[in-house]
Amino acid sequence: MLSICELPINIVIIDKPKMLIGLNQKGKCKKMFGNDREVRTLVDLMLENQASRTEALEDLDSLTTLTPDDVPEPPGGRSSPDSTNNTIASGTATSRKKASQTWPALVLPKKWPGNVTPTMSDDIRPAIGMVITEAEGEEGGSTGTAFAVSQSGHLLTCHHVIEGARSVTVRMEGSEGSEQARSARVLAASPECDIALLYLEDGLEVQNWQLIADGEEKVPTGQHIGLFSYPLGTELGLNASYSEGIINRPHQSDTARLYQIDVGAAAGSSGGPVFRLSDWTVIGVLRGGMEKLHGMLINFAVDIKEFRDLINGKQ
Repeated sequence: MLSICELPINIVIIDKPKMLIGLNQKGKCKKMFGNDREVRTLVDLMLENQASRTEALEDLDSLTTLTPDDVPEPPGGRSSPDSTNNTIASGTATSRKKASQTWPALVLPKKWPGNVTPTMSDDIRPAIGMVITEAEGEEGGSTGTAFAVSQSGHLLTCHHVIEGARSVTVRMEGSEGSEQARSARVLAASPECDIALLYLEDGLEVQNWQLIADGEEKVPTGQHIGLFSYPLGTELGLNASYSEGIINRPHQSDTARLYQIDVGAAAGSSGGPVFRLSDWTVIGVLRGGMEKLHGMLINFAVDIKEFRDLINGKQ
C-alpha cells in the first residue's frame, strides 16, 4: 500500500507484506493507493506511538519522521521475512471494522499440478484469472489479468491493475457459480516495477498454478513465448485469450528490467503471464505496450526477476 503526498516524504518499510506510507508535514496524506482505511488506522497508531516517545511536535515546518519503533505490533507478533528464494513470510492484517485476517506464507511450487508437465497451452489455462477492481468514487470497474503462483491462492499481476482500488476480486478461468468472483487482498507491490502479489481471501486453495522461472537462466532474443490474458476485459467473453510471439530484446527502463515482445495484447491484458513455449515456465508479466507503428506490434513484459526481488525483500 502506498500513500503519495505533494511534499517530501519519508518512507517506513514494515516487514512483509511490504507497506509503504508517505506522510506530509502535518501527517496528512493526499492520495491513497490500496486499502486507505487500513493505512489511516496504522498511521494513527504510529503517530500515537511517536508522540509518546517525543517531547513535542511543534515544528510543523519540518518533515514528520516516523521510525520502525513507531510501528505497532500486529496481533500474534510481527512476522519475519523468510530468507529463502521461494518464500514470503505469512502475516496478519487488521482494520477498524474487520476482524484480523491471516494469510499463509508464499511457497513457490517446484512441480506442476499433479506433477504432470503441460504439453499444450490449454493445460495451463486454469491458472489464469480475470482481475476486477472498483475505485473509490467511481462507477463501474476495470479489469486486468492475474495468474496463480502457489497452491495456497497467491496470484501475480501488475501494480497498475490494482492501483487505487477499494476492492479487488478475481474470477479464475473456468470457475462457476459462487467461485466466479473471489475477493483478493494485495500483499505486496512495487509501483516502480509495476508488479503486485495478491492473495485470495477466502483461504481456499487453487487447483492449478504456473511455475516461475528461477531467474538465473538468460532469456535469449528470439525466444518463443506465449501469453494468456483478457484483452478488452469482458467484451470478448469470460475466457482468456491466447497469443504467441517472441522476445524482441531485453530492455532496461529507469525502474525495472523488461522484455520487448510482440505477442498480441490490449487493455485488460496487463498482468498476464508471459511464458516460454519450451517448458511453459513464466519469465515475465505483461505490463503494456504501444500502438501499432507501421504494422509493428510492440509490447513489454516485466522480467520475472523483479518479482523474485520483491518477495526476497530486495525492493
